[in-house]
Amino acid sequence: MDPFYNQLLVGGWEKNQPFLGYVDMYGSSYVDKFAATGFGMHLAMPILRNAWKPDLTEQEARAALEDCMRVLYYRDGYTINRFNLAKIDPSGVTISEPYSLSTNWNYQRFVNPGLRAL
Repeated sequence: MDPFYNQLLVGGWEKNQPFLGYVDMYGSSYVDKFAATGFGMHLAMPILRNAWKPDLTEQEARAALEDCMRVLYYRDGYTINRFNLAKIDPSGVTISEPYSLSTNWNYQRFVNPGLRAL
């Protein structure tokens, strides 16, 4: 793997305000309220845009992130359904223990992908 092919998210606190930045291998960078890398830029960003609001609670943010991870897992079912969540606040960084999400592979379109939508 070439270390120059990176997309990075950098989170923290700057001037007593939360900071989330993005930078890629071309030097493109921006700061925003939410961001994603890789396939998440295509599949997770719409979920994050719909979920974000100025008074978003930690529980709402966690639910949105879990929705994102579930969608990404369904898209790439060969990956591992196990991840950590990190929380950054003025007191520091907290990283959760790894955990898995509940999934359901019995949807008719998963069982029989050739089915036409009615």
